[in-house]
Amino acid sequence: MRVISEGLAKITRPAIEAAWKRRGNGMRIILRDKEARGLALVVNPTGMRWECCYRPRGVNPITGQRWGNRTISLGTPASLSPEEARVAAARI
Repeated sequence: MRVISEGLAKITRPAIEAAWKRRGNGMRIILRDKEARGLALVVNPTGMRWECCYRPRGVNPITGQRWGNRTISLGTPASLSPEEARVAAARI
C-alpha cells in the first residue's frame, strides 16, 4: 500500500472532503493536524478515521527505557468533527 503523508495543516471539513475525493486503490493518505499534537486523519480506500499518536510518560521498569509510541483510534469524521477530535486528542 502506498502511503502519502502530507505536512502539518489545520484539518477542516473541506480538507477532509478533498482527501476523500483523492483516495485511490492501494493508497493511504495521512493528514496531520497542526493545532493538536499527535492528531491525524487517516484516509483509506474504504473509510476514514481519526488517530492520536502519543508516548506514555515514564520508563519501563524492566528495561529502564522509555515506553514506545502508542496510537489509538478516536472515531470517524462522521462521528467526530475536527474540533471534537482535537479536544479528544488533547485529553490523551
